[in-house]
Amino acid sequence: MDDEQVFGPVLYKLSLASAVSRGLLARYQIIVLELQDPVLTPERLHGEDRYTEEVAFRDTIKIKLSQAVCQRSLRQV
Repeated sequence: MDDEQVFGPVLYKLSLASAVSRGLLARYQIIVLELQDPVLTPERLHGEDRYTEEVAFRDTIKIKLSQAVCQRSLRQV
């Protein structure tokens, strides 16, 4: 949106920090989950048993996300 010819001039600028402090936006956190499983390899996720592996992978993500939510006392995800 930096192209003034396309979007027109900037009328007002408000930083993210200012918007949060004024109560216009809610505070948020970003959590990045990194899963390292030597058994659950890309080859297995794309192989013959991929459906079973995908279910296991999704279940692992759900468990890890739940753990992260509890550890950080988050209210929403």
